[in-house]
Amino acid sequence: MIFQFTNSHPFEGSKIEVIDDEPQEGTCQILFGDGSSALGLCVKNDNGFILEVPGFTNTRGTRIVPREWSIVQDSQGNWRARTE
Repeated sequence: MIFQFTNSHPFEGSKIEVIDDEPQEGTCQILFGDGSSALGLCVKNDNGFILEVPGFTNTRGTRIVPREWSIVQDSQGNWRARTE
């Protein structure tokens, strides 16, 4: 399973593309708009996914702290990150 964030890091309301025909739980690849990436964990729930994003450094050298995000669809069907 692959989660692709549009931006260089996750934030409240950030847009995400969920890539996989058959979503799986467990280890997943997380890609960011600046070309950085990380391995995380995802769990499917009734509203979408819980995504555990580990700490990482983006391509500009900014350290991003680990955080858990809810990945849910908005009213237009786009996947978005929400804080727990």
